[in-house]
Amino acid sequence: AFADGSDGLRVVTFGGNPFVGVRTTSTSAGVLNTLSWFTTDSRHRFKLSTELRHDGFERDQTTNRLGTFSYNSLADLEAARPLAFTRQLVPQLRTGGQATAALALGDAWRVTRALQLQLGVRVDGNLLTGLPARNPDVEAAFGVRTDRAPNRVYVSPRAGFSWSYGTAPALAGFEGAVRGPRATVRGGVGIFQGLPPATLLGPALDNTGLPGSTQQLGCFGLAAPAQDWGRWLADPASVPAQCALALPGDPFGNGAPNVVTFGEAWRAPRSARGNLQWSGAVLRNRFMASVDATLSRTAHQASWVDLNFAPVTGFTLGDEGGRPVFVPVTSVDPRTGAIAPRASRLDPRFNAVTQNLSDVASTARQLQVTLAPFTFSSRWQWFAAYTLARNTETFRGFASAAGDPRAIERSPGAFDVRHQLTYRVGYNVLDAVRISWTGIVRSGTPFTPLVGGDVNGDGLANDRAFVADPARTADAALADGMRALLAEARGEARDCLARTLGTLAPRHACRGPWTQTAFLEIALNPLKVGLPQRATLSFQVGNPLGALDQLLHGGALRGWGQPALPDPVLVYPRGFDPVARRYRYEVNQRFGDTRPAVSAV
Repeated sequence: AFADGSDGLRVVTFGGNPFVGVRTTSTSAGVLNTLSWFTTDSRHRFKLSTELRHDGFERDQTTNRLGTFSYNSLADLEAARPLAFTRQLVPQLRTGGQATAALALGDAWRVTRALQLQLGVRVDGNLLTGLPARNPDVEAAFGVRTDRAPNRVYVSPRAGFSWSYGTAPALAGFEGAVRGPRATVRGGVGIFQGLPPATLLGPALDNTGLPGSTQQLGCFGLAAPAQDWGRWLADPASVPAQCALALPGDPFGNGAPNVVTFGEAWRAPRSARGNLQWSGAVLRNRFMASVDATLSRTAHQASWVDLNFAPVTGFTLGDEGGRPVFVPVTSVDPRTGAIAPRASRLDPRFNAVTQNLSDVASTARQLQVTLAPFTFSSRWQWFAAYTLARNTETFRGFASAAGDPRAIERSPGAFDVRHQLTYRVGYNVLDAVRISWTGIVRSGTPFTPLVGGDVNGDGLANDRAFVADPARTADAALADGMRALLAEARGEARDCLARTLGTLAPRHACRGPWTQTAFLEIALNPLKVGLPQRATLSFQVGNPLGALDQLLHGGALRGWGQPALPDPVLVYPRGFDPVARRYRYEVNQRFGDTRPAVSAV
């Protein structure tokens, strides 16, 4: 309970420190060479670039070695009624690397004085080292190999142009004191290829499903062991390594290993991008402006499927729009709402068998307008740019589930910022102190109303929430919680709830508030303050708005200069009614809240 009368809801985690012993060592070495050749008439410039690089890593990502208990509430903690107990039983050690090679050939061709073309092609290749071990049992059960690495060769062609026309009304800066072009049109199309990181195989190295690979213990509901803090503090070796209900086939206890693999068709992300830009003087030659339109389609983006997931509907939640649940009713703990993780497994020898794929895509559209003064001022300098953007993407339900997690859907992108204003203002004080302020004002990023737990039985806490209409729900506690939230919610959070009442929330249905960030720099002119001419002295403030907020408001911050991080969890499961086949939920009254007391950095 907070001082303003509102409540905060979280799942309480209590137990072993999850960060003890984490260590990372990285090494990189590379060679780059560029060779240019000009024709005798200087109309062509050919450039050949070659690059060889090797990146290696060694990581100890061992976390949660002493186990963690989770509770639905502080009352459950006091009553020793855990939601779950999880523990990592085997150290998580990773060693690997990647060698990459690239070759690029391009030609800058001056067709005429006004028209130039750029043509080129780039070839990239990667070779991941330190392959995971092969598991024949996984291969026999699911038809996939665990020792496969996505090593590929990629070809990326590109083409561009630059065309200048007209005559500027003012002289150009000193190249023969001639008048330059009135405006320039630039554009291009091409393929821009990404390469996988050297650490790509890290999860696969840990999770082969073989003896000795990373093993997680998960005990849910009644399977969680009884707490004995004093004994465990005195003797850490006595921390449980198995669940309380260690009966064969008990679905609430899970010590089966995870497996991570890569599909044969896996590719690194590849973007087909085109842009067209106009730049020139406007408003009677007082300002320089540019208009830039960009369209980008990125394919082969990451997704995954759980090959060990059994897509068999055990029952549906009628109060939640018919949401399917992929476990039997008896596999949901009535006390806490926890789902038995093994109840939706095809092969009980394994937990999740994750196959990494690259079969989703995104499309980005952007229009940017910039404006700056054409004439030079020794005192004032400024620049402004406005960007209008739209970003959509496809995703698989294992990333955000409402129905079948294997299905592919479409939604706004995670970074779909529709409006952004970038500006910079500089002022020269007596040619001794130069003050520069750079800022960004942007509209809110999308977020999804979520359930604070797994309610569909796929083993992932990523389920989209059903936005209950208090006038139509039979659960009195849920109706009261939604009425209170609708009465107190503010801004976009309230509007989002009103738009989605009575539905399973679409992905990224809500948006956070507008935010602004800034950067301040104060630089001294060395000649004016008695410093050597080559010396520089400057003072930089990374977040001046945040500093001003703290200065004026102390602990009662307003959130100036802070990223807005809305609380996306709408409801938390608090139990399950097996007769009515209905979860008991508690509504998070701080849904969509971005108050700095919770999210400030």
